[in-house]
Amino acid sequence: AYVVDDIVRLGANDYVCTTNHTSTGIGITAWYDVDSSNWQLHVEGFKYRGAFTTDTSYTVNDIVNIGGNKYICTSNHTSVASTSLWAGNDQTPYWDTYLEGVEAVSEWTPNTYWSVNELAKIGGNVYRVLTAHAGAATTTAWESSDKANWEVFVPGQDVVGAYTTNTMYGPNDLIKIGPRQYKVDEAFTASGSIEYAKMSVFSDGFENRGRWDTNNYYKTGDVVEFNGNSYVAIADNNAKQPNLDVSNEQWNDLVVGVGTTANVGTYSSTTVYNQSDLVRLGGITYRAVGKQVSGINPVGVGSGVYFSILPMHIFRGSSPDQYTTKVILLISRITAIEYRS
Repeated sequence: AYVVDDIVRLGANDYVCTTNHTSTGIGITAWYDVDSSNWQLHVEGFKYRGAFTTDTSYTVNDIVNIGGNKYICTSNHTSVASTSLWAGNDQTPYWDTYLEGVEAVSEWTPNTYWSVNELAKIGGNVYRVLTAHAGAATTTAWESSDKANWEVFVPGQDVVGAYTTNTMYGPNDLIKIGPRQYKVDEAFTASGSIEYAKMSVFSDGFENRGRWDTNNYYKTGDVVEFNGNSYVAIADNNAKQPNLDVSNEQWNDLVVGVGTTANVGTYSSTTVYNQSDLVRLGGITYRAVGKQVSGINPVGVGSGVYFSILPMHIFRGSSPDQYTTKVILLISRITAIEYRS
């Protein structure tokens, strides 16, 4: 039983009894419905209840955390059965925003309920929730389904290493593909086919892949050695022999050297010479400058364009598949003399 001037605390507030009475004894909710007429607000206060919980009785001036914000209760009630229902059912009639803040939740995950002002890392950026929502069921759906519920809170970049299939990449992730690094512009989940349209080149680079091999797949920026020359890939390619790429669609010359293939010998107009092949004509050794050269005489029209004079004697190695000259003998006297009357 309560008598006049008794003081009790209910929720965050202190109340003073104005009428002698016996309380209902059937819970806080009944107090507001039946007993409140026997009491007068004495001191208004606030009660911090921590994180919001479901199926819980809340009273006026209770304060809870939901997402990054703190909310204050404006009407006595029992909360909903699921957190995902709070924004649509409880928020407007029972709560006001008391203090805005942010709450870091680390990486974005699918099948998660996100509250306003929660922070999650997606790709290289940290995003803030604008609208409470249930996250997409799969990582592949974030860009199309969830992105509108977020805004960039802190832009950044995240070096995530080599491109890996079945991996979600978010905006500003930096991915290594071959020697290059690419920056993700639009979120995607990696598959067997690289999504170049959703990325942009972040930094170029070179990667030495050794001797060119027809069985290897080469990425832009890969460097290979073939027939004495070094080439750099300017497009992803496979089984495209560098010195046969006449139109330079897949390969560019990086360092032009001297070849040692079986074509070394006396010039023949019917032979197709590849870049850096060596031929002899009139006592002079020439190096093929162009690719797939045939029917063009090193002397005259071909001089300097398709062939260049090599001012030394070259002795080829013992195996035709060698790419470097075994012995280069510099001659201190005149290399060759051709007498013409």
